[in-house]
Amino acid sequence: IGSHMGFYSMFIARNPGVNVYAFEPIEDNYNQLSENIRINNYNNIKKYNLALSDYKGKALMWVTNKKKTGGYSIFNENDVELKKYNERKIYKTSVLTDKGDNILKIENKKIAVKIDVERHEKLVLEGIKDLIKKNKIFLQIEIFDHLYQEIDSLLTKYNFQYLSKEGKDFFYKNY
Repeated sequence: IGSHMGFYSMFIARNPGVNVYAFEPIEDNYNQLSENIRINNYNNIKKYNLALSDYKGKALMWVTNKKKTGGYSIFNENDVELKKYNERKIYKTSVLTDKGDNILKIENKKIAVKIDVERHEKLVLEGIKDLIKKNKIFLQIEIFDHLYQEIDSLLTKYNFQYLSKEGKDFFYKNY
């Protein structure tokens, strides 16, 4: 979730019998992801050109410079990161959103989920409640320091146990 150009997707997809669902809302990144899938001849990656959230619709995403490929975030006036910049100078783009539960109809499986969504983790998690309840999940999630307590509390509520941390990436499981 937040697959960018597909580095993790390509790495995981090379394993036989594995299915990958890659979500990338930024069109240029999605096109690069699609090309990477084609070049590597992976037919076990299903790609989606949308942002996962807690609703189906549209959202604005922003980044400090249009030439950046990473670091896009759902626009939120209360985002502490946004307050560091002149809003008139940032680049915004419209994307489609959906709840993961509307797309991922997976039950009784052991799955790995990677979430890298630049401070939108809570709403992504709320949009995959059914996926979480119905499966055993190993979770890798990027969490910014100022959001750690809130996200950790939500994950505890969803019966996840903390495993470890590497940089901004936290690892949990719910089984």
